[in-house]
Amino acid sequence: MGFHLILRKLDGSIEHRYSAALEDLCEFSDITPDAIIYQGEEHWKPVVVGSTDVYAKLTHDWFRAGIKAQRLFKAQARAANFIAEPISQDAESFEPYRSASDKRLKRGDFLIRNAGIEVEVKCLTKYGGKFYLRWSDLKAHENMQALTRSPVFFAIYERSGDTPNPETLCMVPVTEILAENNKSVTYDRESKCALIPFGLTSVGFSRLRR
Repeated sequence: MGFHLILRKLDGSIEHRYSAALEDLCEFSDITPDAIIYQGEEHWKPVVVGSTDVYAKLTHDWFRAGIKAQRLFKAQARAANFIAEPISQDAESFEPYRSASDKRLKRGDFLIRNAGIEVEVKCLTKYGGKFYLRWSDLKAHENMQALTRSPVFFAIYERSGDTPNPETLCMVPVTEILAENNKSVTYDRESKCALIPFGLTSVGFSRLRR
């Protein structure tokens, strides 16, 4: 275990150096008071967040809001006595589904064990009383629903910056959205989204208690 030195550049990039001993860093004459240093294994190299696809999404408020919404949903489901089991999203566990269908599939975020449904959590901005859901994702969930025979619901929170409003949870089944296509549900060609009216949704977990 040695020492990593990070020097910040004016263009936003970084320069990284590693030394096995702290004293060896004295070989570098450009160390400044705002440089960063940490102790770790040599392969624990730093990266600039925006320079990689893996980390760059952390800079987007909508991405952070989505992750927060999933955590909020799990906590609220537990408080409402629903068992929300996270669904693995890794490629290996998804392979059996891919092999069973030639259609585009998308898994939800949770299985609600004591309601017999799959849930996809969204944190969205409401425009004119409507939520925008990407049409391709909607159809992919429909395909998964047909394959597994498990109903899929969207759980939607209203977004404010990177934060979901916990008081705004509403839910709507995929089947009801598609049944209302070209009726109360319309399609926006520019965004390629289905526009879901708030009135089609049910407040909180009320739909699951029927």
